[in-house]
Amino acid sequence: DAFIFEPRGTIKIKGKGELATYLLVARR
Repeated sequence: DAFIFEPRGTIKIKGKGELATYLLVARR
């Protein structure tokens, strides 16, 4: 399966630092 992700920037998680977040755009 192929997934298409759109970068959504980073969010800060307590105890883990920053985590990149992505929005799932499509699945093929």
